[in-house]
Amino acid sequence: MTKRFCEHCGIRISCPKCHCVDIVEIIYGYPTDKAFEMEARGEIYLGGCCIEYDENGKVNPDYHCNACGNDFGHEDKCIHAKAETEVEK
Repeated sequence: MTKRFCEHCGIRISCPKCHCVDIVEIIYGYPTDKAFEMEARGEIYLGGCCIEYDENGKVNPDYHCNACGNDFGHEDKCIHAKAETEVEK
């Protein structure tokens, strides 16, 4: 099981739907052979080639829950990430 921690606040990231901590990063772009192997082992999740943006930045989800299949981002819950984003504006 892969456990992810927020780079801003250090808390363990859990799925907002099922609260499981078996979370992997979603990787975007054209995948390599190594990326396909990592996805098969449940180490990453391939999110496709397209990355979408809105006026606030990237809108694609950052994480995938291996338990329930939910895709989500952590930044909405992390006050440190929100503060850093507001400083950048």
